[in-house]
Amino acid sequence: METDDAPGGTPAADTASRVRDVITAAGVSQREFARRIVMDPSKLSRSLSGTRRFTAAELARVADEGRVDAGWLLGARHREGPAGAEAAKAVPIEGGRPLQIVRETVRLIAEHGFHAVRVADIARACATSSAAIHYHFPGRADLLEASVRWCMDEDTARRAARLAAADDAAAELRQLIELQTPRTAQQRRQWAVWLDLWAEAARSTAVGRL
Repeated sequence: METDDAPGGTPAADTASRVRDVITAAGVSQREFARRIVMDPSKLSRSLSGTRRFTAAELARVADEGRVDAGWLLGARHREGPAGAEAAKAVPIEGGRPLQIVRETVRLIAEHGFHAVRVADIARACATSSAAIHYHFPGRADLLEASVRWCMDEDTARRAARLAAADDAAAELRQLIELQTPRTAQQRRQWAVWLDLWAEAARSTAVGRL
């Protein structure tokens, strides 16, 4: 029978409240926090409102971004994340571990194609273990969805920034044309991912839904 508990058995409302605390402490908007943990903003909103439960992987990414203990999100008394020698040895990763994983996934898909990329390859690129990748993204489908979402978010942010700087409609049109021309290495990687996944979408219903 389905319950309203989070993955660890804690009432979902308590977990949602603690996730809200983490977002508040981060000092960013809910949408920006969703971007940082590579989560659909609507899923985050539904999970916070109680109409959807957080998955274990999503809570792991919240804990990683908020630097809190995942057990605390599930009801433990102590909030702190990794401490002591482990924390001292930790090297800060730009955007956090989830975004690092997604960026490397995008790079590898662009270079080798989706089917040629293994979780072990992503782990090696991130200088971590396959278990750490699965901790944040349980399966290849989760990684694929997160990678597509990140590419979309990056494209949307880039378009918004460029159009905001345009003085008139003609300038906006020129900016839109330029945005459709993959000039930078990052843009070329994103286009390569789109091309690879468009072809895959014709064969895979799951990919097509993304």
